[in-house]
Amino acid sequence: MWPGVLGVAIGTIVLFMNSGAMQTNDLILYVGIPTLIVLLATAIVALARVRAGAVGRNDEGR
Repeated sequence: MWPGVLGVAIGTIVLFMNSGAMQTNDLILYVGIPTLIVLLATAIVALARVRAGAVGRNDEGR
């Protein structure tokens, strides 16, 4: 999962660096916000998988 987080982050950085004369506000609105949502969701899933362990976690015994 962490390669996915890294891939989204690198893709966003490359896009912002190559945007050239594009309006920054438009770039943030149309690309930055959705990318931030995807990046946060990917990081949350990656953290949850790490916390669950290799075979998952059983919370029924609590």
